[in-house]
Amino acid sequence: MRAKQYILLVKSNSKIKFFLLLFLCIISLYAPAQNFQSDCNAATKRHEDTVKVNLLINLYNNYYTQQDDSLQAGLKYILDAYYIAVKLKYKKGIIDASYRLATSVLGYKNMAKATDFYFISLKNSEEAGNKLMEGNALMGLGLVFYNQKKWHEALEYFDKATAVFRENMEEQRLAVVTYLEGLCYNELHDYKMAQGKLEGALSLMQQRGDSARIQECRLGLAKVDYGLMNYDAALEKYELTEKYYEAHKESVALAIIHQGRADVLLAQNHEERALEESFKAYVIAKSSSYNTNLQEITALLYTIYARMGNKAMAYQYLLENSHIKDSLNYLDISEKISIARSNYTFEKKEQKYNEEIDKNNRRKNLAIFSAGFLAVFMLVIIIAYQTLKKERRKSEDLLLNILPKETKDELKKYGKVIPRKHASATIMFCDVQGFTSISST
Repeated sequence: MRAKQYILLVKSNSKIKFFLLLFLCIISLYAPAQNFQSDCNAATKRHEDTVKVNLLINLYNNYYTQQDDSLQAGLKYILDAYYIAVKLKYKKGIIDASYRLATSVLGYKNMAKATDFYFISLKNSEEAGNKLMEGNALMGLGLVFYNQKKWHEALEYFDKATAVFRENMEEQRLAVVTYLEGLCYNELHDYKMAQGKLEGALSLMQQRGDSARIQECRLGLAKVDYGLMNYDAALEKYELTEKYYEAHKESVALAIIHQGRADVLLAQNHEERALEESFKAYVIAKSSSYNTNLQEITALLYTIYARMGNKAMAYQYLLENSHIKDSLNYLDISEKISIARSNYTFEKKEQKYNEEIDKNNRRKNLAIFSAGFLAVFMLVIIIAYQTLKKERRKSEDLLLNILPKETKDELKKYGKVIPRKHASATIMFCDVQGFTSISST
């Protein structure tokens, strides 16, 4: 009865209803914060051991990988996890923490650091036989080279990752890396290969019902259609994906769509419409923190203005394009990446060399031990033989004192004495007086 009265009171009193809803909102916001604080205390206050490493990694995974703006705050936890794991020589912790560090710094465009950590994760994954993380590290290294626009090097690592994922039936990751291979072939203008890869990735993603990845594949296939001069099909795909990304407010994808549409329109000699689409892409790219495709957009704007005969505007975008190239400083980063890759290769060779040395040392030690054992064994045999020979001589001398030589020889040879018949024999019994005293001296 009281419960019914309470419900009626809430329904009739709008102020009570408002404060009740406000209270529920505060509780819902407070609960995750409370969980975070609890998890944070559990991780940070624990003494340095493997459990702490796992707690720090879980803390980072649960609270710091959802939003880009929170990654910087979470780096301290994953760094702590990495250094504690290294100190403890905890393989799993090193693999997981270094991979997450690599992915984080890749998001901040620190290619050199990302490469270092990916190679650390790769090396330790190979040593531990952790195929899943080995494939992830290979795919990460491919992304580093992809961001550097080094398509052949990117494909090298994507292909290795594909082999690992296919062998271990990791379909979700296989779909992603196949999609990335398709993008590389697009950039290399090998549109037939790109089409095969992207359609394969699309099929895998449709099986999983991954709507976001499906749209990404369609974007890639739109570029394939552009490359194969199927312009109407390309524009149709751009229109379909644009609706999806507008609904999800994905600015980066929208910039790519406007840029792709501008390429198609320019190929169809619609300069005015191409300029309109290019400028939309330019505005989005300039306002976004992710402005990697700004270099391509400024190059496109330069081409359009040059074809339209507007030299002043063409020069303006050519100059901006040049500044973007300088700021990206691909050469310097490429050298650092090459050093990291060389260090990894050297460490692999050094490890193999050390293993070979260890194997040879084991063989050498085994040979020395065998020779020593054989020498000791032979020495024991010689000593035993000499001792046996000496004892045999003693027994023979004793027999000679008791028996005639002929009888002794027969005993040695046959183990018995051959009986002999004597036709006539005399037996004499006698006693020697004082024999006891005589024999004692």
